[in-house]
Amino acid sequence: MSIIYLSLFIISIMARRTAEDLRDLIKSVRDRSFPYEKRDSEKRNRSSYDDAQVNEIADILATIKDVVDLASSRMPE
Repeated sequence: MSIIYLSLFIISIMARRTAEDLRDLIKSVRDRSFPYEKRDSEKRNRSSYDDAQVNEIADILATIKDVVDLASSRMPE
């Protein structure tokens, strides 16, 4: 039983440390001390980007249709 408590203790310490790291990261970004290296802007193929967006919308609509069909099949008539 003590191994469970020890595991939970270790997990809580790790979670606390992760939260502290995140707070420190956010603070450094806000005060502009974060070591950010600017990248060169890349040219994007707008046509490919537009096609990808259209395909993504089609996938989302198909998913919504599947969910609605499933929900309607579960409803009593």
